[in-house]
Amino acid sequence: MSMRKFLVCGGFYGSDKALEYLREAVNEYSPDGILVVGGIMPPTDRADEHTRLQYLERLFKLLGDTNIHAAVIPGTSDVPLHRFLGFAVNAEVDFPHVHVVHGTLDEEKDIAICGVGGNFAQAEDIRSPSLVYAKNTAEYLLRGLLRAEQSRKIMLLGQAPPGPLGGDQGSEVVGELINTFHPDLCAVLGPTSNRGYQRIAHTFVVNPGSITEGAAALVDWTKPVEQQVQMLDLAGQAVRKS
Repeated sequence: MSMRKFLVCGGFYGSDKALEYLREAVNEYSPDGILVVGGIMPPTDRADEHTRLQYLERLFKLLGDTNIHAAVIPGTSDVPLHRFLGFAVNAEVDFPHVHVVHGTLDEEKDIAICGVGGNFAQAEDIRSPSLVYAKNTAEYLLRGLLRAEQSRKIMLLGQAPPGPLGGDQGSEVVGELINTFHPDLCAVLGPTSNRGYQRIAHTFVVNPGSITEGAAALVDWTKPVEQQVQMLDLAGQAVRKS
């Protein structure tokens, strides 16, 4: 069965509540796929590396236990990248449905997914302790989308475009990447205050906000175009259920 309904989330930042929200959202909406746009581990100034990696392991296990196809990218503070990817390799062995798509093409029937985690700039800054990619590097990491033969393509990016979805924290490079690769869906990590979606050409660009604050999104391609994106308030739902 092809994937048509996706839970889009990001901005966990080491929160136990965020993991609970994710678990509840999966149970409530029964998505075909889960798209995680980074912001996973606690910030480096709030926890040591062992604690941060423990949280990453917990998220991978939660995703694996759902038995739902999951695509994940790191966020700008999900560093060091080699440790993140090391845990990712183990998670993909233990849970075949979990895929880290940072610079890697994930092909599932008629859908191709690829992403780049972190922030974007016109030029590389090798001094930055965070994940920051220049436009040409990001294009290289995403190149698999151009040769993918699947009819539907999804791109995950760790930063939103400027404007409604990213505000002054957005990057012009994101808009340029969307215009280069023309995915059907581009899920981005932006401020919760700018959560929402917009259409750029034929691409739906979705900023789910931070799941730590109970924010997420549901994309359902089985519905009419004007109803395909639903912004979720998981915190409000939890209150209504109690």
